[in-house]
Amino acid sequence: MLPVLYTSAAGQTLSEQLNSNAEYGDSFQYTETEDYSAILEEYTENGYAAAAISEPVRISASDYSASEIGLEISEQQGKSGVKWTDDNEFTEWKFSVPESGLYSVRVEYLAADNGISAITRSIMIDGEYPFSESQNVSFYRLFKDEGGPIVNSIGDEVASDVVQCFEWQRQEIMDSDAAYDGAFRFYLNAGEHTLRMEYISGDMYISTIELFAPTELPTYAETEEIYRQKGYKAGSGKVYFEAESDAIVYKNSSTLRAITSGDPGCTPYAYGKAKVNAIGDTLWQGANSAITYKFSVDSDGLYAISMRLLMNFRDGIPSYRSIAIDGEIPFREFSAYKFSYDRSWRTEVIGDGNGEPYYVYLTAGEHTLTISVTQGEISPVTALMQDDSDLMSQMLLKIKMIIGQNPDTNYDYELDSQIPDLIPTIDTVISDMEKCMEELERISGRKQSKYYQLKSFVTQLEAMKEDPFSIPGKIDSIEEIITTYGSWLSEMQAHPLTLDFIEILSDPSQKTVSSSNVFERLYASAVNFILSFSKDYNNVSVTTVSDVEITDTISVWVSRGSDWCQIMKQMIDTGFTPETGIAVNLNVLPAGQLNSGGANALLLSITSGRAPDVATGVSSTSIGEFAMRNALVDLSCEPEFEEVKTRFKEEHFVPLTYQGGVYALPETQNFMCMIYRKDIFSRLGLYIPNTWQELYDRVIPVLNQNNMQFYVPLTNASYDMFLYQLGGEYYHDDHKTTALDSSAAYQAMLEFTNLFTVYGVPQTASFYNRFRSGEMPLGIVDYNTYMTVKSAAGDISGKWGLALIPGHTEEDGSINRSHSSLSAECCMIISQTKKKDEAWQFLNWWMSDETQLEYANRVESTLGESARWVSADWYAFTSVAWEADELEVIEQSFEYAKQAPVVLGGYYISRHITNALNRIVVSGINVRDSVETAVEDINRELQRRRETVS
Repeated sequence: MLPVLYTSAAGQTLSEQLNSNAEYGDSFQYTETEDYSAILEEYTENGYAAAAISEPVRISASDYSASEIGLEISEQQGKSGVKWTDDNEFTEWKFSVPESGLYSVRVEYLAADNGISAITRSIMIDGEYPFSESQNVSFYRLFKDEGGPIVNSIGDEVASDVVQCFEWQRQEIMDSDAAYDGAFRFYLNAGEHTLRMEYISGDMYISTIELFAPTELPTYAETEEIYRQKGYKAGSGKVYFEAESDAIVYKNSSTLRAITSGDPGCTPYAYGKAKVNAIGDTLWQGANSAITYKFSVDSDGLYAISMRLLMNFRDGIPSYRSIAIDGEIPFREFSAYKFSYDRSWRTEVIGDGNGEPYYVYLTAGEHTLTISVTQGEISPVTALMQDDSDLMSQMLLKIKMIIGQNPDTNYDYELDSQIPDLIPTIDTVISDMEKCMEELERISGRKQSKYYQLKSFVTQLEAMKEDPFSIPGKIDSIEEIITTYGSWLSEMQAHPLTLDFIEILSDPSQKTVSSSNVFERLYASAVNFILSFSKDYNNVSVTTVSDVEITDTISVWVSRGSDWCQIMKQMIDTGFTPETGIAVNLNVLPAGQLNSGGANALLLSITSGRAPDVATGVSSTSIGEFAMRNALVDLSCEPEFEEVKTRFKEEHFVPLTYQGGVYALPETQNFMCMIYRKDIFSRLGLYIPNTWQELYDRVIPVLNQNNMQFYVPLTNASYDMFLYQLGGEYYHDDHKTTALDSSAAYQAMLEFTNLFTVYGVPQTASFYNRFRSGEMPLGIVDYNTYMTVKSAAGDISGKWGLALIPGHTEEDGSINRSHSSLSAECCMIISQTKKKDEAWQFLNWWMSDETQLEYANRVESTLGESARWVSADWYAFTSVAWEADELEVIEQSFEYAKQAPVVLGGYYISRHITNALNRIVVSGINVRDSVETAVEDINRELQRRRETVS
């Protein structure tokens, strides 16, 4: 039998033995819940139908029966509702239904002004999650463009800002991944029930909750028959509007922005100039993201819908949209309409694919058209892939439990007998892959790259099935399949589409056809190529309105991506410059060109006397090197500095301080945390370790017995955790010699390296992939890795959590969780500037609470959650759309952050600690000998640096 856990002589599993009579760490609740598709199958098997009710069951939100704290009743925009903030973990309502049957739920709510991301709650009925998808339900916000496009200084149009609209809206509770049509259905017996919502993120006001009987949409054929019976005839005329124009009433995602298409057939278009002339592309691909348009028709009648669109994404796989008129989907075909792949722009009349349009009946007057992303026919394919990804991950873990991380490929592990469900699992996965191949070919109408890659996977799995002895030597192939599936799931759940214009037509033959031929496209490319020689791509174009009086101009260099800089420049031109009269020339430089070390652009500009006034996006580790060279302005002498300083954590300024002066303002920050797989910890009976000793004694042994691993990077930052937690420091009080010769520093080095030399933690690993597969269910990570998992590992969504890093117990019983990850990037004034006051005004504005929060919201709304701006400004940082539980952990993590002071030659510390770690872990050198060598090298470098400067 497969040893799921090591079993002691007393009959206890190792986890039971370690956890019995011992309370440690934090426990958590994790329960595997069936997904909605399985529940729908149960409804069908049991013959459940919609409840026979004529009116919805209405619940006033103020009549809640239970809540963690009392909710405030508030009047907002003429409507009364309860205000639900992150102070309240849950709210519960009691209600009664008159008939047994299926019910759906809609909520009337108003988003609060505390973020731009969707509001999320979990839904429980009668104390239980009815299905897994109910654990994360989204309530969307409303956005619209703030005016038309802005023309910059070189004549190009830039999309206007997106602003949030605060209005009451009614939304049905539905799948956040848009994998199912319509609202969720809940089976309820007649009588009393409870509905409980739990806070995840985002504040909101709730007015009413309604339970209503769901209805089945008619087919178009059935709808067409109703049209005939009612004698409906064609309307008159046509309505034309640009898809990116002010015909847009609302968008429910801040990332849904107007774009520039270089196709000459797009309207409007100007050769050599960028025109905002389309909307969508990859900015319109997230589940349920929707655009609502308004239009008017002159007469009652039947109308068709035409769109000029581009769908050249995803290698032949279509994109899907639901189409609603006046908030209602008129027939089944509009619940997930397919936009087929085509490399070119086309004008398409929405119809059955055989040339027959779909008509909708409109009365004379104003209407709305809502187009929303849905998964459509792809949903069953992604569901199969998700199931197979889980199956293969579980299979891989079982195999690894037997063969370990470094198997002997010449040894017969008898996997087929050790794992009774191995061959059946492979059979299931092969069968599902073949179904996916058939569906992808049917949906796309051809065999694309995924078809052939799936065919290759089937061949590999069939070979493993035929020869189980070969599986240990093919583990990499299984891992590759799992990784590929994870990437495919994210890719196939995204449905991009670009729109140029939309028409409402009484006669489909009158559609507007706008196209470009090859000569027009070649001419446009030639004009743009010629103009590229005269455009300054390093200097971000100006968008300041013409009536602003400019009194002075400063130069600012930024080491970030052009998208980040464009947003920054727009804020400067619409905020800072009009307020102060100071214009800003913003120049974009490649990453690392503003840091010390090597012949980078900033150092060369300072040497040549042509430095900018301000530099932003500079690594905090470089500030000391610039300050030592008298290259920076001491900001602590500037007016209002003490007030500005209160916006940040005190520890932020440690690496920015040299000989009593502060030479930069913190701009972004980092943090360290521990992430863990809830499902695997629950399966193994583990708790979250609070201390390193608990990790050594109670967690790592269980993971090792199951051939799983703990992860911590072999880096200086990881060593810092142990050094600071054990009371060590980098320097003695005089800052002339290193304190790494202390007992605490030695113990820290010994304990940290023992993780690799004694406990078997791998020196290098692709943690992201192995965390997803479950081979490394626990790890210490920084912010970047955490956000990668959060935004890209959708296949394990809900199966992992965030916790504080382990610490060491102090004499008073408290736990010291100190670590060094805090300051990341900063901004500074170059001492050569002749405009110090203007430069300080800019830094004071840029790092203000309001500016940083606005910038954070704009970056996330434009580039998505994965690009979240981690501002060092504490107000801005805590105000972005973190989930309540994760923000609590992150805030606590910052309380333990420490930074090493800046000393002459201090940059050698990092180099020699790395050398010491490698000598111990890689070369097997004695810990004391390695530390003593490092101390000698560091002290020699510190002395040499002091002598050089003196």
